[in-house]
Formats: sequence, structure tokens, C-alpha cells
Amino acid sequence: MSKFKAVAVHFALSLSIVAIVLFVIFTQWYPPPYFQVNGAQSVLRTLIGVDLVLGPLLTAILYRPNKPGLKFDMSFVALVQLSALIFGTSVLYQERPQFLVFAVDRYVVLPERDVIDTSGTNVDAACENTPSNPCVAVAVIPQDPEVRGELTIDVLQTGIDIERRANLWVSLEEGVSRVLERAKPLSALEKFDPALAETAAQLRDTHSKVGSPLLLVPIVNKRLESMYAVIDGSNAALLDVIEADPWALFSKPEAAPNEGEKSVGPAG
Repeated sequence: MSKFKAVAVHFALSLSIVAIVLFVIFTQWYPPPYFQVNGAQSVLRTLIGVDLVLGPLLTAILYRPNKPGLKFDMSFVALVQLSALIFGTSVLYQERPQFLVFAVDRYVVLPERDVIDTSGTNVDAACENTPSNPCVAVAVIPQDPEVRGELTIDVLQTGIDIERRANLWVSLEEGVSRVLERAKPLSALEKFDPALAETAAQLRDTHSKVGSPLLLVPIVNKRLESMYAVIDGSNAALLDVIEADPWALFSKPEAAPNEGEKSVGPAG
């Protein structure tokens, strides 16, 4: 086999494997828009760089027909690629978003390993009617003053905030009013930052079939990186994200909705 053919075959095999991995990542582990929120681009770039660039490049450098030790060289290249593939996919799998939890004033995206009390029955209750993956829930602070005080002390001592405590969750359907009362209309963003007006218009076109106003709440990943979550104004379902810092807008007084965005509460 000539060097050119060897490199071409190597690249084609690598491309096929990477394509399968990407399909799983973007359809099963990080359905839109969770890949944007989680910021897993660096791991994915490393995986693609090693498997689609470095691997075939090493083959181009090391491959020579009838070369002594050729099997060892090709085995080494395959080992490098396999190691990168295993490392990248394992990190992406472990960090995949499995819970989207609304806590106080924001959505928080969490992998399962960052949540405690996941074996509780209210996790099943919160996630039972979730139409999407990951499970969407709302963290509710207890109303009992004594229980609330104990929770506050425990949060301060452990650093485990309410969104990570599955025993405090209720379903999105049950807690939807808590999300919607914190949300702002998309028109508020257009007034606050005219540079994002075109983005807002594109979002309205993209989600024109939703049939209810598009609203905004902050969304935060485990690294505390924030952006805007675009949600359905009737059921608070996550539709999209805007990659911009939301806190300047949400620190301002509540914006009055436009005429076309008066319905900010739950449908019905």
C-alpha cells in the first residue's frame, strides 16, 4: 500500500469513528442547546485534533511500505488515537447534563455526580413528566422557618446549594410559576442591548411555532459561566441560549412587557 493510500484509509476510518462519536454526543449526551451551555468545546477540539489531524499526520510521517517495525509504529499511532478518544468521550460522558434545575432566579445545568439525594422519590416525581433529556426540575426552599434555618447553615458549611439537593426538587409543571415570575420578556433585552436585537429577531423566527412569548432567565453551568436561557413563556421549557452575560439586565428593575408579550404566567 502506498503512503498516500495508507493516510487516506487511516483518515477515512478515523473520520467514521469520530462521526459516530459526534452523533452520540450531540443527540444523546448534549442535545441542543446544552453543548453551548456546558462549554465542552475544548475537550471536543482535543478529541477531534488528535483523531482527525494528529493520527493521519503521524501515519504520513511514519508509514513507509516494507519498513522494519512498521507494525509497531502503526500500533503506536492507534494507541495515541484510542487514548485520546477514550479520554475525551469519558470526560464528556461524565460531564453530560442530566439535570436542569431552576433555583431562586436561574437555571443551573448539572451532571448527575454533582447532585445529592438522587435516590429520593421526589427525583422520580420531578422527572416523570419531563418531555426532554435532561430532567428539568425546580428547587424549592422550605417554608418552615426552623427547617429553612437548618438548611441555610448546612449550605454554608458544605457549599452544596439548593439546586444540588434533589430532596428539595419539584417538577417543572409544579414549579413553573416560580420560573416565569423571575423571567423577563425578550423585548427587554432588545431595549437593554440593541446589539442583540438581530439575535432576538432570529430567535423569534426560529421559534415562531412555539405559540407563546419568548422569555429570558439566566442559565449557569457548573463552572459558574452564565448566559441567557430563552424559554417558552407558557411552560418555561428551555428553547435556546444567547451567549452573553445576563446579570446586568437582571439586576435592573423588572421590565414592562410589550403588547405582544403580556402573558408571562403559566398557560391557563
